[in-house]
Amino acid sequence: MIQASSIKPEMSVVCSQNGLFGVVDHMEGGDTIKLKKDSKGQHHFIPLSWVKSLDSKVHIDRPGAQAMKEWADNAPTKAAKSDSRSDGHVDSKANGNGKGSPGAAPEMKAAMPAPSAPAPSSPMKTEKAPKATPTTRH
Repeated sequence: MIQASSIKPEMSVVCSQNGLFGVVDHMEGGDTIKLKKDSKGQHHFIPLSWVKSLDSKVHIDRPGAQAMKEWADNAPTKAAKSDSRSDGHVDSKANGNGKGSPGAAPEMKAAMPAPSAPAPSSPMKTEKAPKATPTTRH
């Protein structure tokens, strides 16, 4: 098993094809490696479980293309065991099944705005200017 304390900042991270995949920024907790920012200024996070060996580099167990599809763009968070509402009430049964069983993570759904009604299809009414009547000058 790989010891997290053996992974140091600035170590190169190479994929299973021995290509440079990233550079260690630091360990995030005991089980996540935070990589230095990429060319777009984004940090990425990979689990320690991907590491198959260490020498002067961190060797991961998958090809770079696969790893880039699977890495996280945000630090992993611990699953919440209770639901804190804005009024300060804490619901201990907030795991999605209503029973409050330990270790069950709440089911998360993205907050999406309700679709708005389509605009009316009738054209806008425009008022016609009154017809000019010819005037005679005397």
